[in-house]
Amino acid sequence: MVRRKAPRLALAVACAALTACVVNLSFDMDQANIAVLTPMASDISQSVLVDLGSYSDIREHNGDIRSLDLEYVDVTITTVNSGNAAKTINARITLRKNLDDQPDFDVLVGDVAGFQVQKNATRRIQGNPQLDAFLLERLHDGGKFYVIITGTTDNKTDLALDVNLHASMAYDSGLF
Repeated sequence: MVRRKAPRLALAVACAALTACVVNLSFDMDQANIAVLTPMASDISQSVLVDLGSYSDIREHNGDIRSLDLEYVDVTITTVNSGNAAKTINARITLRKNLDDQPDFDVLVGDVAGFQVQKNATRRIQGNPQLDAFLLERLHDGGKFYVIITGTTDNKTDLALDVNLHASMAYDSGLF
């Protein structure tokens, strides 16, 4: 009697792979048209609410998400209005659990120093493990947080920014 080990081994490997099937999915959380308006050179401060539950990819896999990572953030000047006289902006981008929390508890995304004011100018900020932990914690605790933009401008400012958070998640496929 001849035993066939190869087909059994292949079947065992295939079953093991299916039971541990984790899918990685990238998606964007674009916060568009954030107005930056100042009458002169001064401080700027804006906040934007992000609700993870508003993204279909998150809703579809919420119970199976193992990790949620912020890969990078693109900050883009999308509109420079005719009243703008600013040439540069210095900004700090942070994430905050609740708007009324103290800034001491913000999680730093990054600083954008000497950002030249021109349409479609973009700066990229890489993610980090602290941001990943923050996003996963927010996912499991209501799914909402704020993007906070603070900084300074060198003159009268009238423009709009997009802050696009490029994220990825790993979730169990639920095949077995």
